[in-house]
Amino acid sequence: MGTMEATEDRTVQKDMAFEIMRVLAIFFVIFNHTGNRGYLLFSQREPGSIQFWFYLFASIFCKFSVPLFFMISGALMLGKEEAFAKTVRRIGRFLIIMIGISFMYYLFDVITSGEQASLPEFLKLLYTSSVSTHLRYLYAYVGYLLVLPVLRAAVRSLEEKYYIFLFGLCIVYNGIIPSMEFLAFKGAVHITGEFDIGWLFSRCVFYPLIGYYVNNKMQIEKVKGKMGLLIGTDIVCMGISAVMDYQKMKVMGKYTEMYPFHVSFLALHAVVIFIVIKYWMAHHSIAGKLQKVILSAGASSFGIYLIHVFFLRMAWFGKFVDRLCKIGINGLFSCCVGCAAVFGISWLCIVVVKKVPLLNKLV
Repeated sequence: MGTMEATEDRTVQKDMAFEIMRVLAIFFVIFNHTGNRGYLLFSQREPGSIQFWFYLFASIFCKFSVPLFFMISGALMLGKEEAFAKTVRRIGRFLIIMIGISFMYYLFDVITSGEQASLPEFLKLLYTSSVSTHLRYLYAYVGYLLVLPVLRAAVRSLEEKYYIFLFGLCIVYNGIIPSMEFLAFKGAVHITGEFDIGWLFSRCVFYPLIGYYVNNKMQIEKVKGKMGLLIGTDIVCMGISAVMDYQKMKVMGKYTEMYPFHVSFLALHAVVIFIVIKYWMAHHSIAGKLQKVILSAGASSFGIYLIHVFFLRMAWFGKFVDRLCKIGINGLFSCCVGCAAVFGISWLCIVVVKKVPLLNKLV
């Protein structure tokens, strides 16, 4: 009995690592959609000022959220053996969710804007993933599910050295080459489009593979004593991304969307977050009540992702954050408090939805 209980405790703690990742990731997904009140707050400050650098760093930091979700999925799904029909059913489920939630956002926009609804217009927006920007990740996930059987076949034969090579290649292609290119040519010259291997580092291929590797093949205990180096390297690389963003802003003369520098070293950042949480949970436990809260929030993360933008678009969010700023609370902290409120409201809604037959199978 004692052995069984100990085994169950270890299993729960192992699952808790993923739930903590989900909770952390969904909070920063919300932050990523706050626009000028949070995510783009740096663009409202004097370039080069202390606040500018602080807010820019926060904006870069939050980008790990979506890759982390794909890493979790790869960690949990790529090693499974399941019938192809089950994958097809899973794709069908997500297509239903994608169409349904897109239609809800479309109606929300029609009602709030006073425009007339149009089925052809909705279908066009649905086809081009233009109903709501945040729903594009659903399209990416459907793409991931489509290639899931291929990825499963790949991980059965890939040796460790190939995962390491893939990771290093991503850092060079997404981080080092664009940075060196911009420093040399200030955006006037780009590497030929024929040298296009970016598809290999897409959300639906790279991050599931790396998530599977870190969770199932990498010996996590090997990072003991190296955690400080990992985190330090991550911070330095985020700093490089921030400096490159700043350099691009100076060249452009104004703020523009900062890609690729915002995500230059995103692969490293996401992997470090994954490893730190996994390692920490392998050596620590969480009290029962807090554990239940985290498990509930983690299980609701997908539903929170689907509906949180409804609340961000409502007038109360902006008024709430602005009110906190007016009473002297830092703008970034005010936004984070607002994100926590959106998180809580969305979570409560999903807990209720999970009690509704049929809908509970979707979220």
